[in-house]
Amino acid sequence: MTIWVGWKYIAKHTPYKNLETIKKHILIPHREEIEQFARYPEAKGQLWLFSEKHLKEWLENNVV
Repeated sequence: MTIWVGWKYIAKHTPYKNLETIKKHILIPHREEIEQFARYPEAKGQLWLFSEKHLKEWLENNVV
């Protein structure tokens, strides 16, 4: 079973603490990689969701 987490998980585990900064430094530049384990919003106001297991591994290898 996949556990889905939002952008606040990224804020908790990286130096980036707000959504705009996370988008600028992580979500937009690395979109192709992250799309493999994420659900990007289709419209403004929808949530970004990430597989916790894969996001944790990706952050450890690429950000933290």
